[in-house]
Amino acid sequence: MLKLSGQNGDGIGALGLKPHADGTYEIAVVDTVMSDEEQALRKAGLGGARYLRHCLEAIVLERGGLWPPEVLDTSLDLLELIDGGRISTERYEVWSYGETAGDLTRQEIRAFTSSSASPLQKHEFPEKHIDFDALLSRMAGRYEDELGRASLRHLWIDRYRSTLKEYVLHKAGPGPLLAALLTRQALAERNFVINSARTGQFDAGNYLELVSLRYVRTLCQFELSKGSMLRRPDLIEVGRTILLLAAVGLLQEARELGTRAVSGEIEKPFLPALSRLALAWASGRLDLMIDLGRPDFKPHTDELARGFLDSLSAKDVEGCAAAVAGILAARNHQLASFSDDYVTDFDDDLSWSVPYDAGALLRIAAAHGLVIGRGAIDHGALDLPTATFPDLQSDQLRYLDLYGLLVKRSAEGL
Repeated sequence: MLKLSGQNGDGIGALGLKPHADGTYEIAVVDTVMSDEEQALRKAGLGGARYLRHCLEAIVLERGGLWPPEVLDTSLDLLELIDGGRISTERYEVWSYGETAGDLTRQEIRAFTSSSASPLQKHEFPEKHIDFDALLSRMAGRYEDELGRASLRHLWIDRYRSTLKEYVLHKAGPGPLLAALLTRQALAERNFVINSARTGQFDAGNYLELVSLRYVRTLCQFELSKGSMLRRPDLIEVGRTILLLAAVGLLQEARELGTRAVSGEIEKPFLPALSRLALAWASGRLDLMIDLGRPDFKPHTDELARGFLDSLSAKDVEGCAAAVAGILAARNHQLASFSDDYVTDFDDDLSWSVPYDAGALLRIAAAHGLVIGRGAIDHGALDLPTATFPDLQSDQLRYLDLYGLLVKRSAEGL
């Protein structure tokens, strides 16, 4: 059994692969708890297949320095098998242990499934003073360090250096293709932050690269999933991609992802508030924002997200501005406060120094005729060079030819 955990303790407890004679695999994912403790909220809410997908992508994409290189290598191996359609059998279980006659024994096995009714947090986060200029500089420095590590460059660059060309030539399948797009996304996001911090100007080229990679990879995942929850894109990341697209005016593409994402999905998925807001707006499924009956701890992002959509519908520019200001303020509560025990809106590295959520909401409001002036919102994150989102509607997204080729081959059964 494999154990995929980072230095901070989150990740997959145990994962096993059993090969079949036909070249496919059985996958078994096991989470363990003590009989008197609850499962971590992130795991309980996302459930087996969705949690596995979320973790494998996060290991490759986020907090790279916290994960040993061999864990990233294994994650990419698994993603290639999953997206290549080579997982034929899946099993997700929670094993509960307790003490019996002085010995620790397994007392129960239950299904590891998604529970959308799980709360997102256990307690309120204290507000912090954050120097956003210093935070951007620190993130850029960390990203430069990561890109300079030979072990990470081998995984993010060398492993898939020629994969896109090989896919066009029928020398690589969809599994390596999607893994290559993911690793390129990790590089583009880091280069965007580094270059924007270094020059003091929004790096539109790398931003277009990262949203292109996110958009095309998500479309490919939808095309390949065909009813498989394990192969469907991570909805948390879909929501973030919608916001990243909307922030630079790519509203049509954002709406396309929203419409595809909610098709056949569970009614009210377990998601942080802003990803759920993105899906609700992009798909027109405003019912996704209805109160789920979960406690909404301070900074009340669920309430703020609902308030934004309500104000948008009512053409209330002041209400929209107040909601955006509140969501920006939520950063001061949630940054550096995440773990496997809760799911916040800012636990992806890109959010730390790129307020794309606020940029998206301001752009969406403007598209509905509600222009919110910069003076209406006072927050340091909006002064960052990474917050001066240009309009990229006239720019051609990249890698669309690869998606077209994947659709063609999928229709041909290749």
